[in-house]
Amino acid sequence: MKTRPRAGHTMTVATAGKDFRWAVNAKLKDIEPTLFDLRNDPDEIHNVAFDPRYRPVLDALRTKLQDIVLGDGRVEVVWTKHGGDKVHISNYAPDANDGRIALPMISKQESRK
Repeated sequence: MKTRPRAGHTMTVATAGKDFRWAVNAKLKDIEPTLFDLRNDPDEIHNVAFDPRYRPVLDALRTKLQDIVLGDGRVEVVWTKHGGDKVHISNYAPDANDGRIALPMISKQESRK
């Protein structure tokens, strides 16, 4: 999933750490998620991210990924040629856990409809 809008986004001293919440508030289509049912599609051909049957799984994974990628201690640096680089450290998701999560189950029968 995308964490920043593609068009016109350049991180600058003025924007570092300011619009990282875009991914949290963006519409599903704008983050361009990909999700594959490896049980039924091991070659990852059919993106099921927009299939309503998979929405509980997608929502759980989106939240987890946002917490990890945007989360606790994320560092953004605006590098300059002259030093004095601006550093922003995020505290979006304190103590974000990057361990395993329990995902909602989609039955084999339901996923094949």
